Parts: sequence; C-alpha cells; structure tokens
Amino acid sequence: GVDLSMYKVLNLCGNNLRMNGRTDIQDLIAANPPLVELYLHNNRLNDDDAVLIAQSLGRNIHLRRLDVGRNNIQERGMRALYEAVNDTSTLNALSDSNHSCFLEGLTEDFDLEGNNENDGSQRLNINRMCKVHQRMVQQYHNGGIVPHLNIEMSGDNSVLLAPFVIESVVRRHDAHPKLTKSFECSLGLLYELVKDWKMA
Repeated sequence: GVDLSMYKVLNLCGNNLRMNGRTDIQDLIAANPPLVELYLHNNRLNDDDAVLIAQSLGRNIHLRRLDVGRNNIQERGMRALYEAVNDTSTLNALSDSNHSCFLEGLTEDFDLEGNNENDGSQRLNINRMCKVHQRMVQQYHNGGIVPHLNIEMSGDNSVLLAPFVIESVVRRHDAHPKLTKSFECSLGLLYELVKDWKMA
C-alpha cells in the first residue's frame, strides 16, 4: 500500500471510501503523523468507522482539521466524534479530550462553535482552557459550579487542581477583556470557587 505517514494534507473526498472492517485511516490518525488536514467528506464511512476515528483522535496532537461531512455517519458516530474533542461529562474527561483538531461535517445537533478554533503554537493549552471555562460558565448559570467540583474532585486532587481551575477563569477573561458579561461571570466564578469549594 501507499505510505501516507509523511503527508501534511490528505484529500480523500469523493472516493466512495468504505472501511469494511479495515482500520487504515484510524491507524494513521492514532500514529500521530505530521498530518495536519484530513478531508474525508463525500464517502461511505459509517458509525463504526466514526467511532474508531474518534478513539484514534485521543492519541493525536498534530491533526488540526478533519472533515467527515456527507458520509453515512449517524447520531452514534457523530456523538463519538464530538465527545472525542469535547467530552463534558467531567472536567477530567474534558481535559483529556483532543484539543488540536477542528471537526467539520457534524449536524447542527452538535455545537462545534469555538471548539478547537485556535490554530497557533499554544493551541492545545488555549483550546483546553476555553473548553474548561465554557463548561464552568454553563454550570455557573445552571445553579453553580462548586457542587460539581466537590463531586468530581475531592481531597488532595482538588488542592492540586485548584490553581489550574482558577487560572482557566482568569486567563479566559484576559483573552477577552472587553466582554462585560465575561468579566462579570469571571468575577462570579472566582467568588464562588473561593467561597464554597471544599479543597481539603
């Protein structure tokens, strides 16, 4: 077969691709090659293929764009891909998500706005920070973040993680200092964290 490991851009769109149990694409992504853009739209990939691709994204920090539109991927496969880059079940799961790859081709049910959009040299840290902050803001507006933190993090772990959680609030605000709502929310988050988070 053809060695694809050294390519930076692969455009495989419109090739009627079906995996049929093969894992060539997934193995390529998981190997974390220099590949930066991968276009797979307008093929015949299915949910099983999407799930394997999603799993492979967890080991990749180089791929910055993946287009899977116009395939046979349904809700199960799209959810797996979405959660590979934005698993909001817990802060740890979110932190462990892929923070380099911008996904294209999912339905509107999966909100990818602002997700892994930073493409600079610090993209992994910035994209992670933005996602963690967005999750905390949602919880803040839905009754408070501290109850979630007290469940997800306890004991020594909370003490170790506290500086990083607080830093994500401050750095996110610093990135958008002109947003009044962001400023007010950041103050509220910081106040709630300092006042109520049980870190011991």
